[in-house]
Amino acid sequence: MMSCLEDAYSMNPLETERAPAGSGKSHQKELEKQVLRVLHTFLVELGSHRALRHLSLMAWLERDLGLASLERVELLLRLEKEFSLKLPDHLLSRAERVGDLVRAVKVAKCQADNTSLPSPQTDE
Repeated sequence: MMSCLEDAYSMNPLETERAPAGSGKSHQKELEKQVLRVLHTFLVELGSHRALRHLSLMAWLERDLGLASLERVELLLRLEKEFSLKLPDHLLSRAERVGDLVRAVKVAKCQADNTSLPSPQTDE
């Protein structure tokens, strides 16, 4: 069985097959939809209606969506608020495509879930 971090790092944003109900892939699809929804709302607020036509998991943040450094900072804050988590600052410069944002959110969620679990007690 694959851990959520291994699953996040092996994600393929080009996957298009339908996920069986209750599977990790259905959770993945929901995560993708949430990230795309945050981006859609943000692009509408920016007045970037032309960029909306390119919005997909494979869209380039700068080239296709026109998101420069200041817009990326705002987007990062919105994603953190939407998912109630802290994303790494290096995401601003390293993420090139929307799929990279989905992967980063998934990794951050897995890490947050792992740190919130109680540590196993050992008998001494």
